[in-house]
Amino acid sequence: MADVRWTDEQQRAISAGGGRVLVSAAAGSGKTAVLVERICRRITDPDCRADIDRFLIVTFTNAAAAGMKRKIISAIGKRLAEHPEDAHLARQLALCERANISTISSFCIRLVRQNFHALDLSPDFRIADRAELELLKKDVLERLLEEWYGGPEADAFAETASFFSKGKDDRRFTEVIERLAARCESMLDPAKYLHGQSEAYSRAAQERGFCSPWGAALLEQAEAQVEYAGARVDELLADCPGDRYGEKVEAVLLEDREYLNALHAALDRAEWDEVRSCLRARAARSFPRRDGTWEDGRIAYYKAGRETIKDMVSELLPYFAWDERGVQESFAAIAPPLSMLCRFTEAYLAALEAEKRE
Repeated sequence: MADVRWTDEQQRAISAGGGRVLVSAAAGSGKTAVLVERICRRITDPDCRADIDRFLIVTFTNAAAAGMKRKIISAIGKRLAEHPEDAHLARQLALCERANISTISSFCIRLVRQNFHALDLSPDFRIADRAELELLKKDVLERLLEEWYGGPEADAFAETASFFSKGKDDRRFTEVIERLAARCESMLDPAKYLHGQSEAYSRAAQERGFCSPWGAALLEQAEAQVEYAGARVDELLADCPGDRYGEKVEAVLLEDREYLNALHAALDRAEWDEVRSCLRARAARSFPRRDGTWEDGRIAYYKAGRETIKDMVSELLPYFAWDERGVQESFAAIAPPLSMLCRFTEAYLAALEAEKRE
């Protein structure tokens, strides 16, 4: 591919070495060509030649994998045509047929087939199709629900189903289980995740408002939004003309800044009820009545800026609907049914795994 003129960014991606390389680029920007060139240079590097079948090259679709293999074969073929005496290139062309160029799922299946004994799987395992898997999940879930509804914790389980359901049936409860199970299936240790969620809700019932994982995340988000709103006020103040109408606008903006300073101070102290009171006490003064001094465009600019500030603060209000005691009581009410949900989901995943292995 000597006739290709690479951009500086492409050249850096082709020649980068010494560790992991992440290339992010838009569709049609030449990612595949860059990858093919990077591979070809690696297998022809005189200081450290590698065989193509030592590479793992994965993509998302069968068509993309086939296209990648064609392009690699073509690129090696062009180099071999230029250097027909190169035995190493001829070997690479032959090795392309067994090179690891495939979809991610195909590679994973091949890896499992090669190591089935280490995974305690039958050597003749097969991949279920989507419809078959959905039926299997439904059967296992229905059977397990029946067992738990009639089991030793039947009353507590029925209360959990009622907690997560609407109306007289438990259809919404089963949907919650299915979504949680689907989330867990992509995790290395689903049981650890489920136990962690259950314990976190139980701890949150005893912790101060901003001390729980959710409270800490909310505090970080609130601080970021208030800081952004404050910076927007400062921008508007810096642009504000010093005429008579501008002085009125400036007075309103200074009140906004004073309020944001107080809210930021409350957030710095991480006092839930103080932050809540500050948010609920927000009473922004109206924008000054027009006096004909400013043109419509400038007024619209300042009004839009104040609306942005107002929205940034208003978005936080729903998260502080309860005082700190109310938040703790909410977590205390949620913790038992959530614990039961996590336990059932763990049992469901284990039963599904056992069914798949049969």
